Amino acid sequence: MKYKTAPDPDKPLTSAEFKRMKTVYGLDGLASIIGEENVAPLRLRSSAKQAKLKQRGTLQLSADVWQAIKSIGRGYNSRVEAVLREAIAKGVL
Repeated sequence: MKYKTAPDPDKPLTSAEFKRMKTVYGLDGLASIIGEENVAPLRLRSSAKQAKLKQRGTLQLSADVWQAIKSIGRGYNSRVEAVLREAIAKGVL
């Protein structure tokens, strides 16, 4: 299905429609249709840029703590980082 006009902003795209549009138009074409702000999270960051944002290290945790963190599910790294940032901001850490 080709899209000749922008989708109705009052009716959100289904995930199937979004995937189809991404396949047909690519990210640049999709950005021109639905706006760059909606496509920006899909664009990959360069590894050089990411290297400046994150630093890899080693941290040893008790097995029970590690299992509790892993049981959170996908995205646990970001959530653990948020908890640590909050502790730093409060002066606890």
